[in-house]
Amino acid sequence: MSELTSMKQYLKDAGCEKQAQNKICSLFEQKDYVSVMKELRIVRCNLIEEMHNVQRRVDCIDDLIRNQEKYR
Repeated sequence: MSELTSMKQYLKDAGCEKQAQNKICSLFEQKDYVSVMKELRIVRCNLIEEMHNVQRRVDCIDDLIRNQEKYR
């Protein structure tokens, strides 16, 4: 498996948006590895932000569960 093919698969598995996948792969093909790293870090930050948003939603559900347990 080529490095580019591997990169594409990793980005796809990570749920990276198609536009970002294309940009990163294009930069990789151009051997602009500094820009590849920059874009990967941006994708990572977006994923972390998404994870935190989901965690806040889970925390809200946990609060509701704790509140409802008072009525049991």
